[in-house]
Amino acid sequence: MKMLYSARASLAAIVLAAGVLGASVLPTFADSPVPLADPAAPATCTGYATTTTLNQQALMVTAGSPVTISGVVHGARLGPVQIMLDGQLLKTVFIAYGWPYGRFSYTIPGFSAQSPTVGTHTIMAQYEGYTGPAGTNCPSTSEPTTLVVTQHW
Repeated sequence: MKMLYSARASLAAIVLAAGVLGASVLPTFADSPVPLADPAAPATCTGYATTTTLNQQALMVTAGSPVTISGVVHGARLGPVQIMLDGQLLKTVFIAYGWPYGRFSYTIPGFSAQSPTVGTHTIMAQYEGYTGPAGTNCPSTSEPTTLVVTQHW
């Protein structure tokens, strides 16, 4: 019983000190050894996870031929997908309810300004994420796929 009175007295002393001296005597989050988040760090998505996959493992075409790039964003039914060629934006396409869920496709026309030159190139797809009435789908990026363009003789 004596221990109980001692605990009550200690608690009363803390409450009294806080009331008299103000909140400055109470521990704060600044006293915590846990570092604060870096404000320059990218925001973490708290929505539904997605995975972007290209259908092709590798492509080989002849210069001037059309190239079809297709894939799927697993876990998403709406939103923009950026198709990248050698790290540069080639085209932004949109997945929508009317298209089979999460699927996207784009054909680079043959003999156009977008046609890749002879050589080896890297293709990637980046789903930008989407927020709508059903929630948020998080962004995701595909693994790179190799595109080899050969010269036609």
